[in-house]
Amino acid sequence: MKAVRCFFICLSVLLCSDQLSAQAIRGDSVYHTPISKSPGKSINYFFYLQAGLLIGCSSCDDGKDVSSSTALVNGISIKKKLRAGIGLGFDSYVGWITMPTYASLSWDVFGNKNRNAFFVQVNYGVAKAWKQSYQEYGFDKAEGGRMIYPLAGYRIKYHDLSIFLALGYKMQRVHSYYKYPTWNWVNGEFQQGTSSTTVKQDMNRLMITMALGWR
Repeated sequence: MKAVRCFFICLSVLLCSDQLSAQAIRGDSVYHTPISKSPGKSINYFFYLQAGLLIGCSSCDDGKDVSSSTALVNGISIKKKLRAGIGLGFDSYVGWITMPTYASLSWDVFGNKNRNAFFVQVNYGVAKAWKQSYQEYGFDKAEGGRMIYPLAGYRIKYHDLSIFLALGYKMQRVHSYYKYPTWNWVNGEFQQGTSSTTVKQDMNRLMITMALGWR
């Protein structure tokens, strides 16, 4: 009996010491394992909502016009300085309303996507247009045209939020189409026909804008 009792006592001591040793090894292995950090992404998604003023003149004899411009831009930042996106806007001019869809490309001259930055940007696209002023005789329809505006500004970074102020110059082309009835003397009688005219108009505006975005 004494031998059996000693056997069980020795077995218990061995099991306890082995368990304690295993726990110590696991603890040490966790303690010495370095914590790896994933590298920063080279491509990040961003978006911003932009609002601003368009300043210029349709008829400079009547003085300057001040109207509004808004846009929503979604895109990606590539590396630390390049941004590319797609924008959808809504612009108001005296006598016209346009809805441009455009591509946007910007470069951080000083700073980068993780800090405050001074940037330059080019936007190019086309716009749908509606004429809001008095419809002249023979007016048939209105259409938009190409839109381009370069700008420069300063972006302020606060964690994932961004605010920027910018100054640019927007050039928007629109078209008005007119149809007029005509009468021609053919084979001894008058026959009615139609003549058409297209009026192209370029609206050039100084643009002051502010935007609030994410990343």
